[in-house]
Amino acid sequence: MIEYNIIAHNPEMTEKIAAQLARYTRQGDCVALNGDLGAGKTQFARGFIKAHAPLADVTSPTFTLVQTYPSDSAVIWHFDLYRLEKAADIFETGMDDALRDGITLIEWPDMIADSLPETTLRVQIAYGQSENERLISFTSLSNQWNSFFESLGKYVSAA
Repeated sequence: MIEYNIIAHNPEMTEKIAAQLARYTRQGDCVALNGDLGAGKTQFARGFIKAHAPLADVTSPTFTLVQTYPSDSAVIWHFDLYRLEKAADIFETGMDDALRDGITLIEWPDMIADSLPETTLRVQIAYGQSENERLISFTSLSNQWNSFFESLGKYVSAA
């Protein structure tokens, strides 16, 4: 397992880190976002989506379960599984299509974690020492994300 940890000192830096990740994603990639309520998962998703689709009005899909955003590289599928009652329900929302044909962001992925591709990048966002600070941990079983991890050192200081 490959792990990389970084500190975001404010919400803008969280979005900057997410935008940097977006530069390294392509069709078929999956990013799973974990963290407590209010930790910054949607903030991260907003930075990621805006990097792919700058004019998008990014909203949380908490009640709709999924929002899609067209981009030049692939459709971005943003799932929020917080209100999902059973794992089987997710596949009625187009998850299979998203994982195959799109770039997929999933908030609250625990219920379907075992069904996600092996190359999924898992992102854990936790509260830091100050009100706006976040600790962001990236883990993956795939070397696919190594270039992204290396790029982070150029933009922000690692934890």
